[in-house]
Amino acid sequence: MASLRQLPTYPIIPIFIVILAGLPIQPAQAFNPDDLLNRPSPTGNGDVHDEIQCYALPYGAIGFASHILTYMTVICLSLGRNPLIPWVRLKNRNFNLGVSVLGFLISFPLTVVTMVKCKNTWSFILIAVWKLVLSTTLTAMSIHAGRNIIDVPKPKTLKKKARKNNKNGSRSSMSIPLTGYPHLEPPRNSYSGRNGSNSRVSSPYGSPNPYLSPTSPGYDAYSQQSHGSYFPGPPSGGQYSQLGHYQNDSDDEETYPYRYDQQSGSDDEEEQLQTAQHKMIYKHIWQDPQYKSQFRKIWLWSPLYFFGAIVGFVGVMNIVRKNIATNHQLQIVTGVFGGIVLFIIVLVVVLFLCAFGKLTISLVMGAVVGIFVLTILFALYTDWALACLVGEVVGRPSRDNAVFYWCYFAAKRLPMLSF
Repeated sequence: MASLRQLPTYPIIPIFIVILAGLPIQPAQAFNPDDLLNRPSPTGNGDVHDEIQCYALPYGAIGFASHILTYMTVICLSLGRNPLIPWVRLKNRNFNLGVSVLGFLISFPLTVVTMVKCKNTWSFILIAVWKLVLSTTLTAMSIHAGRNIIDVPKPKTLKKKARKNNKNGSRSSMSIPLTGYPHLEPPRNSYSGRNGSNSRVSSPYGSPNPYLSPTSPGYDAYSQQSHGSYFPGPPSGGQYSQLGHYQNDSDDEETYPYRYDQQSGSDDEEEQLQTAQHKMIYKHIWQDPQYKSQFRKIWLWSPLYFFGAIVGFVGVMNIVRKNIATNHQLQIVTGVFGGIVLFIIVLVVVLFLCAFGKLTISLVMGAVVGIFVLTILFALYTDWALACLVGEVVGRPSRDNAVFYWCYFAAKRLPMLSF
């Protein structure tokens, strides 16, 4: 099991902060799922305070914070970054896929439970459906980002496995599987020594570094070094193959980014070399523009988000329509969010009118931007609107809903653990 020293970038402290944020802030109560599901559902003809008792999802300040964290998570994933530590790049494919799926497996049934509890209040059913679509969109984006990661094995793991192969009399293959990025795949048997002959060990690239595409920074400068070693050389007197691909002697071909020979130098020197090459691999993988662009493709799931927003808009505005005349706080919140959207629309229209001088184009662009901004801000508006209706600005759940509420909140935060 890897120690914390071996995983310095793992976001241990932020993870505990996220977990603590999802803990109930009120004393634990006895919980019986049967009693909760069998409790009579609101009829939909009563007061909003009675109707919202069936709603077991975050709202108010807690819901607002949840949506902000969700937006931040999506932005970081689209950049291939760790949502909790944005300056760290995503490197762990399987773990990230696992937390994404786990989060959805938890949030999905909890949302369905809310829909069942609110079966007689169609407005809250629509809001729950909207939240379900949002969870699905976040999960799809997280999985999409996770599948793009090139997961390079850790040096110490490679060392142990290579030693085992050497004892069995086999040689390790030395390529990283780069499915979907053929221009990054190291050429097979492409090693050549400085004298032009093939060499089994200590052989630098005889061609430009395959981890740099022709459009990558530094490609031209490197291509001028016909036989220069791009990665650090082997320890003095040791035998250590450079990064690339070496054909295995046996029928079973393993894939590694490194090759380890038992005849190499000291363990410390070999570990330092492996660590340096491991960092170099990621550095040049991330310099490739095509690889980085794959993460931005998670925005292709955005139409699913907009579809859910339309469903939620119908449910929320039905509730607002019934209560805005008598609720002063709701009037203020609606005015603030409406004013922000209107200001952005007017600003876009004026800017396009000044730039192109055509009113039609300006109005069309203003409408497009207005719809986009409204869709993004509507989730935040819903949180505060429900808080105003209930009179609970923080959005603390009732005793009956606390378990579902906080479990859902924690499940939505799991994609933030991607690293």
